Amino acid sequence: MRISYLESINTASLSSSKNMKISKLILIPLLLFALIQSVNARIFTSSSGTTMDAELSSFVRDKVTLKKESGRASTIPINLFIEEDQRYIRKWAIDKLVKKGNIFDIKISRKKRNKKSYKKDVTVSGGQVISDGQKVEEYDAFYEYSLKNRTTQNWGNLTIKHGMFIFKDQFGAKDSETGQTKDNIEVHWNTKIDSRKEVLFETKAFPIVETKFTKGIHFTNGASNKSEDELDGIWIGVFLGEKLIEEYSSPKSMDVPPDWREAPRKD
Repeated sequence: MRISYLESINTASLSSSKNMKISKLILIPLLLFALIQSVNARIFTSSSGTTMDAELSSFVRDKVTLKKESGRASTIPINLFIEEDQRYIRKWAIDKLVKKGNIFDIKISRKKRNKKSYKKDVTVSGGQVISDGQKVEEYDAFYEYSLKNRTTQNWGNLTIKHGMFIFKDQFGAKDSETGQTKDNIEVHWNTKIDSRKEVLFETKAFPIVETKFTKGIHFTNGASNKSEDELDGIWIGVFLGEKLIEEYSSPKSMDVPPDWREAPRKD
């Protein structure tokens, strides 16, 4: 009987121990959930002085949805809160959108203007002049791009920075990649892009020259009989304060210099 009694005590202890472990496993997530709720919860104050203990759920078109501990949600115009709470709500909404990403849709296209074409005489070996032996085309090239706000948030005080490469080809070179690459950076300060709106930007224009031999003329050293300057890529960065919140490049494989991603500063 004594052995049976001890066995029953041990069995009860084991059962109690298991139940305690299960309770702890259940309790820990509940405590974590409560902690998360307490971190996100805040006492909001209206302009009339009434308060509400709740957590932010959403902010769309100047209306904020607050969720109370009971689970009941209320949607209220943001202008009914005190200034401090309005700033908190807007910052919360912006931080959430930035973390999610994909704020803007972008379209990039290359443009030309001031285009002109003409032909030149070419002197070949032996001193013979070939009339109109070289075709030349000149124009000013630039990028045009647009940023469309995908969100219901009005974005103000943005800084738009773009960098681009321009390749100046060397006529008469054996290698088609022989030439000089230049870069150019421009900044648009205090840019505002309202909800669902699109803003158009234009880069500086650069002179482009394209040349080509005609009438069967070619270099005796095997060099290419044509040359072509070109815009060789563009990178666009959207900054909110000093934080880069989105970036784009065309082509996507473009090697972006690290300093381009640094927030621009006014001199």
